[in-house]
Amino acid sequence: MAALAALLTGRDVGACALLGIAFAAKVYPLVLLPPALVWSARRRGNRAAKSGAAAFAVAALACVLPFLVLAPQGLLESFRSQAARGLQIESLGAQVVVAAYHVTGYGVSVAHHTRGAVSYDVRGPVATALGALSSLLQLAAVAIVVWAYARRGDDPRRLAVAFAAAVAGFLAFTRFLSPQYLVWLVPLVPFVPGIATFVVFAAALALDQAWFFHYRSIVELGSRSWFVLARDLLLVVVFALALRHTMKHEDAVVLEDELPLGVPP
Repeated sequence: MAALAALLTGRDVGACALLGIAFAAKVYPLVLLPPALVWSARRRGNRAAKSGAAAFAVAALACVLPFLVLAPQGLLESFRSQAARGLQIESLGAQVVVAAYHVTGYGVSVAHHTRGAVSYDVRGPVATALGALSSLLQLAAVAIVVWAYARRGDDPRRLAVAFAAAVAGFLAFTRFLSPQYLVWLVPLVPFVPGIATFVVFAAALALDQAWFFHYRSIVELGSRSWFVLARDLLLVVVFALALRHTMKHEDAVVLEDELPLGVPP
């Protein structure tokens, strides 16, 4: 949010540096860098966008450099273990497998993953395939948001909506999803025009509360798994709604002092 505020007040390099720090903390802010660079290039040219990309890299490196010097293997292992994670039971792909178990009796294997990040993962060939598909969909979701944002007219509201759509796409198709991750969308969803996105997202938050304190039921493939699947599908709807508004054409806001001489405002 600080990066978004910095972009909208003309502090593009500082905004990208903030995103670099955020990336070092939680990785997902990386998906906000492309729309930020598009905004910067449109407003101040390609050189400003390149400076922003450099500021992102320098800020992120400054955060991880001490750990890289002191324990390079440990730092690299932290990234490797995250990248190698399986299909966590709360993800959309895993809940599709769990739903198949409830409806058809399809065999499901749940493993307690303890290396790197502790989680319960759905295992098996179908889960492996869905995990790979989830990663592809995640990349595609972010890419289509950037494409949709870059091809239309621009204004501050569209940048905020693109931020919301990028994070929603990242969450909707991720291989590992925890309830607290939805907090990332809390300050962004209100920027999406209309009430529909807000209502759908509020329902997703409410569904989290319906099963969060009964996690054993989720791990044991109990009936509360349907709440998790519903939450995951609502996140896909949030992404679709935010993307739709990102694709809409909005005339750029033209300030009076930006008009050519002799043209009345």
